[in-house]
Formats: sequence, C-alpha cells, structure tokens
Amino acid sequence: MNDFVSFDGLGSTFLHNIYGSSKGKIRTELVEEDLEYVLGLFPTGQKLEILDLGCGIGYFSSKLAALNHHADLCDVSEEMISNAKQWAEERNTIRNQDFYCASAFSLPQEITSRKYDLILCHAVMEWVEDHESLLEILRSLLKQNGELSLLVYNKDALLYQSLIVGNFSYIACGFKSKHKQKLTPQYPVTPSVLEQMLREQKLTVQRKTGIRVFHDYVRDKKIQTEKFDLILRFEKEYARDPRFINLGRYLHYICRKDDLS
Repeated sequence: MNDFVSFDGLGSTFLHNIYGSSKGKIRTELVEEDLEYVLGLFPTGQKLEILDLGCGIGYFSSKLAALNHHADLCDVSEEMISNAKQWAEERNTIRNQDFYCASAFSLPQEITSRKYDLILCHAVMEWVEDHESLLEILRSLLKQNGELSLLVYNKDALLYQSLIVGNFSYIACGFKSKHKQKLTPQYPVTPSVLEQMLREQKLTVQRKTGIRVFHDYVRDKKIQTEKFDLILRFEKEYARDPRFINLGRYLHYICRKDDLS
C-alpha cells in the first residue's frame, strides 16, 4: 500500500511532540544546522525552488521562505495544510509559499510539472510501506545537482532501545503494537537498506546526522528537561560522529542528485 497516514484530528498532539518537547527541540536544532549547510552548497543569492513534501506546519520551509526562497508545501492532511497556512501568515512568509493537499503518490500537476532545487521530506518515509517508490518520486522531482533533505525514523535505533528496556514482545511481533498508536511510525527505515536504495537512485549522501543519539536512552527521564541545555550541547557534539550517528532515533540525510537523467 502507498497510502499515507493522515494526522487530521491530531494537530495539537503532533505539534507538541515535534516542537514542544525536549526531543522535538533537539530535532529542530540539528535539522536547522543541516539546512544551513545545504544553503551553503548553492551560489550566494540564488533563489531556490523548494518542495516540502509531508510538510506538517511547514516549520522549515517557512524559515526558508523568509529568506526569499519559494516553497511548495504538500501534505495529505487538510488540517496540517490549514495549520501551515496559518503558520505562514503569522510569519509573513505566505507570499513565497503555495499549498497543496495530496499524497506523494497522487501529486497535483502543479508539482509534477516542476523540478526543484531542494526537496524536504521529513518523517514521511516511515509512514509508507513502499520506500523505494517514494524515493523514486523524490528523485524525479529534483533538478540535476538538486538536494534532498530526507529525515527518517531509524529501525535499528528502535530495535536497540527496545532491547535496552526489555520490550522483547514488541520485537517478537515485528514492532507492531497491540494498541493503536497513530503517532508511532508504521514502517521504520533500516539505514543500510535505505543507503543502498540511495546509491541505486544515484543520490549521493553528502551529510548524515543522528537525531537524538543518546537523549532517548537516558535512564532518568527528568534529566531530559532539567539538564536540557547540556543534552542539546552533547547531541550536537556527537550527532555526526561516526561512532554514534546510527544510534539516532531519526537519521537526517542530505543527498545530491548526481546524474543527468
């Protein structure tokens, strides 16, 4: 199946989990660092054409729109698109943004007829069973030498944490919870498998970042808030350390489309 999960009705919960918690703040800080790196790959002053696929509220694409880049925002959830428009209006970036409600597998012609300098696809792949087809779509929408910002939920880290806490039944049933948890990704991504697909698609990884390489493993959960500044400092220090990257609950890949097709 290639249907996306819609977060209609879960907007406030989603926003808190992503932007209002310690884990969400780590994620936004590290992704922002990576996007600053991406902008440095383009000529100074170039106005980028950006696609934010699975945009949520458009947190990062609004920041890019504030720099006078143009962004198309697309999400399968009508509620998220409504939130994204409100977010853009409040930040006076809506003049540089267009909004579409659709899934990646049924994109409107306004998007499929274009090529983009930069595509953001954050926390989308783990909600789609067919990772390869999604990656093919992303690649097809990129310009030659365009950049893909791909944030994925790490299955290896999920396994590791489940082993640490002794959640063996969860592992045994293939990470399928007995209870419906709509905010728990259904198809977590195995890094080695994804990286092979990236190579096959001629998408060259230029930068790889582990998001929350130790935050989620801290035994005393009070430390996550009481010593957040220190946690953030060390997350940034070790996020791109080869010894720790693959411990990240999420992995952020910056990839360039290399071939001429």
